[in-house]
Amino acid sequence: MLRSVVQFGIAGLIALIVVGVATQFASRRAGERSAVDQARSTALLRAQVVSRYVTPKLLVGDPGAIDRIDRVVTRSVLDRSIVRVKIWTSDGTILYSDEKRLIGRRFALGREEREVVRSDRRVVAGVSNLSSPENQFERRDRKLLEVYTPMRPFPGARLLFEAYFRYDAVSSAGAQLYQNSAPWTIGALIVLQLVQLPLAWSLARRLQRRQRESERVLRQALEASTVERRRVAADLHDGVVQGLAGAAFTLGGIARRPDLDTNVAELLSRTEHELRDGVQALRSLLVEIYPPNLFEEGLAAALDDLVARLRTSGVNASLDLAQFDRAVPETASALTFRAAQEAVRNVTAHSHATRAQVALATTATGLELRVSDNGIGCDPTSVLTAPADGHFGLRGIRDLIAEAGGSFTFDAKPGVGTSIRVEVPVS
Repeated sequence: MLRSVVQFGIAGLIALIVVGVATQFASRRAGERSAVDQARSTALLRAQVVSRYVTPKLLVGDPGAIDRIDRVVTRSVLDRSIVRVKIWTSDGTILYSDEKRLIGRRFALGREEREVVRSDRRVVAGVSNLSSPENQFERRDRKLLEVYTPMRPFPGARLLFEAYFRYDAVSSAGAQLYQNSAPWTIGALIVLQLVQLPLAWSLARRLQRRQRESERVLRQALEASTVERRRVAADLHDGVVQGLAGAAFTLGGIARRPDLDTNVAELLSRTEHELRDGVQALRSLLVEIYPPNLFEEGLAAALDDLVARLRTSGVNASLDLAQFDRAVPETASALTFRAAQEAVRNVTAHSHATRAQVALATTATGLELRVSDNGIGCDPTSVLTAPADGHFGLRGIRDLIAEAGGSFTFDAKPGVGTSIRVEVPVS
């Protein structure tokens, strides 16, 4: 139970780390989007300020017009976040830039820039391509955000205002948003985890109690079955078997009387042999109902007896105990033997097999039993769901093993053979 709660706590800690990383990523992205939106708004406002001072003389490169724009840009536009300003014509000529070497030069506008020039209010932002020729004087900055917005200073003029923002301002906005939101988010998750731990502890205790109750019920069922088998075996041995053995002994004595008619003597002799065969069959059945060596000599010896009886029926049977290496509690032994008993009974009664193998192995959690044969096979689904030929025992074994927390696998193919695999947990 403690291990389950610890595992739950570790899973919660991992979830906190994952959520923290996801929160950081989401917060940064949200902060960057917010900063980009803010840059768009800033560029639009600065473009409106500069637009009031743009005259037709600027279009022909008048020095006075350029100086007037330069004073406005220096005083009202450039700051710590904006490092470059450019005013373009629709054909790609730079009418103004705070970098004087760019004024009058012409560069090819991209598709997006051309669309912005033709629009009225569209504002576009994106990371600058500093390898472009028009950005040759901005390459000292490792990363910039450029924002385009249309400029209409007077009728007929279609200009493009471009502002370059430092990208570290955008990144810092994302980091700031994360710093503001992360403590609340992670704190809420920590509180949630602390609230869930007592619930996990309670559920683990409840599950442990239910598991113990299930094990107790199964143990009682197996013990009750063992007691009932012992009682039936004792009643048969002390009653019917002894009576039939006595009758066979009496008939044998009468049949050997010299004064008895020959036909009657032969009839009595045959009857004696049939009774002795019946007694032998009953004694074999008693051993199968309650094998004394299961609890006296162990599971391996009981399985060896099962395989030996299989050989007497004409089947070339083998027992593999190479992977079986430890003592087994009585409950697990009884359940494993019942499964092997039922599987061997089906080999004898239904399979028409010439070869069979029983293998018992110790696993990390319990026991693994395999019983396979080369018989005529069958349809596993019909045997387990709608048995019509005496296979009810397999269904009962499957249900018992499931209640014990084990697994039951029944594989069979007509004309190929049958394989039964059982895993019984050892708690």
